[in-house]
Formats: sequence, structure tokens, C-alpha cells
Amino acid sequence: MSAGIAAQYGFLYQRYVFIKLALENAGMNKFLTYEGLDDVNISEEHGISSIKEFGGIYAQVKSGTISRDCWAKVIGNWLLSDTNISEYRLIIENALSFDIKTDEVVNDICDYFHRGAGKTVTSIANKVYKKFLADDDKSIEVFKARISGILDKVTIEVLPLDVIKIHIEEIFKTVYCSDIKIYKIAKVCRCKRFIEYVNAGIDGAIERKKSYILRFVDLMNIINKVSSEISDGKYSVDISVTKKRKKPEAERLMKNVTIREVRQLRMVSSNSDFIVHELLNELLYRDFRNVCSQSEETLISNIEETAYSNFEDTLFSLAEDSTPKQLFECTVGKAIPLSIVDNSSIYQHGCYVFLTGENIDESKQITWGKEHE
Repeated sequence: MSAGIAAQYGFLYQRYVFIKLALENAGMNKFLTYEGLDDVNISEEHGISSIKEFGGIYAQVKSGTISRDCWAKVIGNWLLSDTNISEYRLIIENALSFDIKTDEVVNDICDYFHRGAGKTVTSIANKVYKKFLADDDKSIEVFKARISGILDKVTIEVLPLDVIKIHIEEIFKTVYCSDIKIYKIAKVCRCKRFIEYVNAGIDGAIERKKSYILRFVDLMNIINKVSSEISDGKYSVDISVTKKRKKPEAERLMKNVTIREVRQLRMVSSNSDFIVHELLNELLYRDFRNVCSQSEETLISNIEETAYSNFEDTLFSLAEDSTPKQLFECTVGKAIPLSIVDNSSIYQHGCYVFLTGENIDESKQITWGKEHE
């Protein structure tokens, strides 16, 4: 794995840990911070304006294998916090290969920070050295006592990413999906939508170069939003937010000419913006279809049979020399009843594009134009 990919994976792992902790620690007086004074902070609500004055939980999140030097950096980060912390957590994907409380490991940590004198001034090692070890009158035993004080408050959790994802889904479905009785897949989709909104919040904060703070009221606002969007009787999305989130995927698909939907859309128009727009519609329809298909096969079948019938009616009504663009425009203008979602042209277009796919049964596969002519 390249260094760049490893770094991106580390951020992904940290986000899932943040979401898991948010669900586990949800409460009126709690708020969580992503990339605050640590990777994840869990604090009391009244401390939000002056976080350093209040105790809380600091969590360091590490996805790779933790070396002793990496562990020393974690300790250094906590030493520099100057905060009354009630608990330190190390949440890691792979178990440590050493015991953090042995004299040997503590001595290694001390040696690491002694070497900080020769490190760059911005490094954790150098900052710890200057603060705790640079002066001759500062005792190494006092420094070790500080480290031991932190170690007494450390808990370690070994959590592979797939385990974290399972925990998130289990908590979310149990606590926030009790209203869903029919469409079991809707619980999964509601959970995924929740994760997407939290990630969007993190992305927005990063764009503003800020830490992402999730208060209890913010958490419940997201829960209420996804609950109103996905239920037994409804599937809807915030179109502007969802399109922004899915646009990179649509742009990636647009470049893949092995996909039949892409080839067919290129026959309608070579304009890349048009193709991305219609692929976005298809992605939205696929999301809706995933919610309903397992429990309401008849509903999905009726929707797609209607769409194909509309296509056939249009095909037979147009002149034989009509263009793929004419066939497309006339077909997608015909309504498809979609009672469970907002009766939007987005889903209708998405359904028609979906039916141009490679794996669609030939009895209802739509073709805007013949290929390889």
C-alpha cells in the first residue's frame, strides 16, 4: 500500500471511529470533536466554549501497526494537551506488540523525547523536550511520573474497520430504526445516509479549516432528517446534497465506455455534463431501488414495466429515421408513477437510464440507438 493510500485509509478509519463513538456516547450533555485537541474528543456540553478547562475523553485513532516511536508520539500529544483529562483511549486496528506499562517501554519513551532536542521545532518530540526535559533542574523521575499518570488512564481498543462498521449498523438499527417494520433494507439505507451526512459535516468543517463539532442536538437533527427521508412509506433525499456527494462517482463512471448506460448516453449526446447528469439520476434511482426491491418486487417490477412500455410506445410513434436523442427526449418525458418517492423527473430519468444497463433482461432493456453501426 502506497503512503498516500495508507494516509487516506487512516482518515477513513478515523471517521468511522468518530461515528461509532458518536452513537455510543450520545447524550444531552455530550459533544464530540473530530480533529480537536486530539483525533476525537468526547466532552461535556458546558465545556464547548473553553474545552481546555474541562475534563473529558481523548481518543487517538491509529489504523496501521503501532511502533514504539509512534506510541511515544501519542504520549507526547497527550503530555502537551495541558488538559484535565479523565480518560485516554487508544483505538487501533491492530494489536500492540508491546506492553505499554513496562519499565522498558517507559524508558524508550523517555529516550525518544531526549532525542527530541535534535528534531525540528515543530515536532512533538522537540516540543515535549523543551517543555519537560530541557532545563537541568527538571527531574527525569518527575517526567516519568507524568507518563505513568497518563498510562493509568489509558484504555486500548483493538477494532478492525469491518468490526466498527458492524457496530455502527447494529447500534443505529436498534436505536434509530424501530419505526421501520416492512422494508428491512431501509434500515441499512437509513444508516448509510446517516454516515453520509456526518461525513459531509466533517468535509464542510475541513473546507473551513475548522474542527468538526457534533453536539447532541446536531446528532438528533441528522437522525430526524434521515428518518423523515427513509421509512416504510417514503424514500426521499436532499437532492442538492446527494447529487454533490455522488457526482464524483458519476464522473468516474462517465469515463468507462465499457458500461452500457454510458455508451447509450453517448449516442444521445457526447456532452460530458449531460452524461454525468443522467448517470447521477440513475445512481439516485438505484438507491431507491435497493430500498424496495427485496420487500416489494412487484412494486419495482411495475415501475420498470411501465417505463419500458413508455419506451416502446415512443419507439413505435416516432419515424424510423428518428435520432437516439429524439427517442430519449420523448421517452423520458413520459411519467412513471412512483408513489413511495417524490414524483420527481430525477427518479424517472434514472429508471429509464437504469434499464439501458448491460444486465437488464432483454424483455425490458431500453436501447436509444444501435451500437457499432
